[in-house]
Amino acid sequence: MRMEEAKWVMNWPCIGSDFTTDFMINESRFLHGDSTTTMRRVAMAPGNYAVRFALSPTITKSVFVNGVETKTIIHKGMVHLVRKANYIGAERGYLAAGPRH
Repeated sequence: MRMEEAKWVMNWPCIGSDFTTDFMINESRFLHGDSTTTMRRVAMAPGNYAVRFALSPTITKSVFVNGVETKTIIHKGMVHLVRKANYIGAERGYLAAGPRH
């Protein structure tokens, strides 16, 4: 790793960041009861989930050939997820202001 002419970058997924299958792997297997249902729902709508915490970083390798940088993801970050709260319009305002007596 150190002898190769390449740049290695290790980035930890941040808590609360949007889940993306390009850079992360879901390790939360039972968000929706069983692992099959969870994996199917997360794959259908990855934008509905955020990072709860990360187990490993995303590792990217950059190789420079003829003045061009080529990036390759060597390891996707392994993360646990949480469902995002999806509120619309008046509900969001009500929740932000708190209950009225």
